[in-house]
Order: sequence, then structure tokens, then C-alpha cells
Amino acid sequence: MANTRPFHALSYAGTCVYLNTDGAVQTNTGLSTAGGMIRDETGKWILGYNRFLGKSSVFVA
Repeated sequence: MANTRPFHALSYAGTCVYLNTDGAVQTNTGLSTAGGMIRDETGKWILGYNRFLGKSSVFVA
């Protein structure tokens, strides 16, 4: 199965970075998290992040 998650590429002055994001909600509690990572044009990791969002819907995460 192919990965269908969206990714975004931004180019500024010849430098390209890739932003990958994802989120999840536990359906029985409504607790949610979100996270992602930024890579350079060669795929080298620049930074990653995650965030606990508390109770929210699948549209927020």
C-alpha cells in the first residue's frame, strides 16, 4: 500500500525543505497528539516535534 499522507516542499533561494506531519486521536477518550519532522533537500533530518493536544476531534489532530 502506498503512503498517501501529504507532504509539503518549500523552496527559498535554492534551498528546499520537506515538512511531514501527522496526528492521531484515541477514539474512546478523545485524547489527541500531533507531530512532524522537517528534512532538507537531501533527506537529512533538521528537526522533529510532537504535541499533546488534549481532548479534540479528528479534524484538529
